[in-house]
Amino acid sequence: MLDQPIALLGGQERPLTIAFALSAGAGPSAADRTALTQAISGALQPLSRTLNLADNIEVQAVMLDESAALRALCSGAPVTAWVSAFTYVAAARACDAQPLLALVREGDSGAVIGTAYEVIASSDVIRPADLAGQTACRVEGDLDVWAISALMLQAEGFNALTQLSHSAIYPDESAALNALLTGECAALALPVGRLEELLDPLPARDENPRDRLHVLVGGAEATLSDKEGAALSYPRYVVPFGLWVAAPDPALPSDELRPLREELEAAVRAYLDDNPALLTRWFEASGAVPVGSSGLAALRRWLDDAGWDMTFRP
Repeated sequence: MLDQPIALLGGQERPLTIAFALSAGAGPSAADRTALTQAISGALQPLSRTLNLADNIEVQAVMLDESAALRALCSGAPVTAWVSAFTYVAAARACDAQPLLALVREGDSGAVIGTAYEVIASSDVIRPADLAGQTACRVEGDLDVWAISALMLQAEGFNALTQLSHSAIYPDESAALNALLTGECAALALPVGRLEELLDPLPARDENPRDRLHVLVGGAEATLSDKEGAALSYPRYVVPFGLWVAAPDPALPSDELRPLREELEAAVRAYLDDNPALLTRWFEASGAVPVGSSGLAALRRWLDDAGWDMTFRP
């Protein structure tokens, strides 16, 4: 009996799949997904012979959770997925998945490429190890801030989960900062730049509150460079808002003879350029810019240094 021929990419058995797993925004509606797949299929169809694709290219857009998106990216299928930075790192480790686009949002100082926090400590805390046995301030409900700051400290050699005595929870940032200033706790995580905003309205005192605090561990400014042609590069401790990630070769070929990944990326970028409001509705983003593995190297090193690992492994 003859072996069955290998199904061509883009056919019904191996459709080109775009998965959506980000939680920010409303996500694409069924109508949005249909319009996207029709546009991408139409853009790629003239290249079907050049790229050795099926005669009638089928593109699917599906909704997945982060774990399912990770499995799909490393399944050997021709999949791309909009995922969190953490799922990207897990997929890059597991199967060398490749980043294509990064979301940006408009901030007061221009386009912002991600979220960054800093751990503020009292002046007598010189290094993370000095926090051992002490109390951290935490704002009620800000679990993401706490989780990311814990990973920052872990990358600096301090395990906040086991070495802090406990966390004191406060209703808002102002109350938490006041607790830090009065010695109720020894450290507080805030978004980069928020400390100055909180200190500015405080009344003048003989002892300047700024002199009693310092940034123990901090992320950098997360604004998009305005240098023409500059490659996007994330500083350490900056978490991307979201990434569009592709399965590796050979699931999505990316060589000179068969640049399917590049053509798919070009088609999606062109569609988003023509429909800029979609990113706002889908992801609360103002745009998407190209990013490569080298631009996310600091993110991967940080999570490696912190010993972070996603529970699921493909």
